[in-house]
Amino acid sequence: MKNIRKCFVLIMLFCIASGGFAWGNEEAINSENFIAEQLDKLDIRDLQQIVDAINGELEGYMPTIEIKAFIVKLFKGEGIMGLQDIARGAAKYFFREVVANWRILGQIIILSSIYALLTNLQSAFENDAVGKLAYNVCYLVIISIVIKSFMMAISLGKDAIDAMITFMQALLPILLGILIAMGGVTTSAFFHPVLLGSIGFIGTIIKSIVLP
Repeated sequence: MKNIRKCFVLIMLFCIASGGFAWGNEEAINSENFIAEQLDKLDIRDLQQIVDAINGELEGYMPTIEIKAFIVKLFKGEGIMGLQDIARGAAKYFFREVVANWRILGQIIILSSIYALLTNLQSAFENDAVGKLAYNVCYLVIISIVIKSFMMAISLGKDAIDAMITFMQALLPILLGILIAMGGVTTSAFFHPVLLGSIGFIGTIIKSIVLP
């Protein structure tokens, strides 16, 4: 399995490198040096910018990822990210979001308590209209807070979709390069506009129709 993974990485790097190759004695080629040379020729700046943005968002929660180091570790068969680290980072990130939104949660809890109290004391008012008015005011405030939170969630969802589209567009040339190297020149020429259009179309549908 390890040898298969090494061969796959070598083929991938050979296919998408922008520079030329000089063939020589295959036995004299050091595989690790070959990987290092081809990594220096790769144009992965757009992809690395996206990964850097993700690293900045998850700093302190997930290990920092650097594309070239990631490929080297994959080639060597070294561990990249442990399951325990992922679970621990996800838990920390979840609690960070809870703490960041504690004010909204507190407002909803307080208003819900007032709402329940007014419901129980409504019969104590001489005029039922006063109790119903206070009841409706609390209800409207709770609804407005919930709508505000929902709009924030939609905004985060749209940002996530935009990031996904950008990532796929940056990754697409690499995938098509591998496809060309496998002999699928015609297939690559056909799917390049189709995939680009599909990514943009599906993202627009989700942002404009599904989320709202």
